[in-house]
Amino acid sequence: MYSANSQDPVFSSFYNNPIYYNPASPGIIRGTDFYLNYREQWPGIPQSNRSFNFSASTSFCGLFSLGFIASSNIEGESMLKTTYTGISIAVPVKISKHILLSGGISTSYGQKRIDWDKIEFDDEFDKLFGKVYPTGFDFPDENRKSYGDVGFGLEVQAFSNKHSHRPQVSGILGASFQHAAVFPNPNFIGTNINAIPFKQVYHLDLWFLYGNRHDKGFSPAIMYENQ
Repeated sequence: MYSANSQDPVFSSFYNNPIYYNPASPGIIRGTDFYLNYREQWPGIPQSNRSFNFSASTSFCGLFSLGFIASSNIEGESMLKTTYTGISIAVPVKISKHILLSGGISTSYGQKRIDWDKIEFDDEFDKLFGKVYPTGFDFPDENRKSYGDVGFGLEVQAFSNKHSHRPQVSGILGASFQHAAVFPNPNFIGTNINAIPFKQVYHLDLWFLYGNRHDKGFSPAIMYENQ
C-alpha cells in the first residue's frame, strides 16, 4: 500500500495574487483590479513546471464583490496539465470606523490531463541498449479527469485615522481554507492518492506610512500555507 499527495503551485509574489490565495480578498479591494502571474520552476531542465494565473475582481457599491480566476499548470515530461476557472463572492461588513471584515466563498471547475505515451518506466530500459522493453505498468483507460472545487476565507482590514498627521499603520489579516470540498477526486491511479488535498493559508500584510504627507513608508508581508 502507498499514499501520495499533490500540491498547488506556489507564487513568490503572493501579495500580487490575492484572489488565488483568499476568496475573501475582493471584499477588501475597492474598485476593479486585474492580476496576471506567470511562474517557471527549474527552467534549465526539460519540461519544467510552468504556471499561469489570471484573476480579476470588482466591487458593487461596497455591498459585495465578485472575483474571477483562470489558472493553468503544466508539470513534467508527461505533460500533466491542470486547468481550472472559478468565481468567488465576498461580502464586506464594517465592524467599526477602523475595522472592515470580509467573508468569501469560491467555486471552480477544473480538469486534469496527462499524456501516458510520454511516461517512461525503469523496466523499459536495458543497461546496455537503453529503452528496448515494454513496461509492465497497467495504463488507465482515462487520460482526463474533471472535478468541482469549493473553498472559503476571511479577511480583516484595520487602519488608523487617515486624517491624522501622525504616522499611519494599517494591515490585513486573513485566513483561507481551499479545496474544502473536491468532487470527485481527480486521481488517475489508486485510491490512496489525493490529487487535490485540503490547503490552509494564513497571511498578514502591514503598511507603515510617515512623513508630512504620508508619502514615505514600508510594507512587510508574511504568508504561511500548509497542504
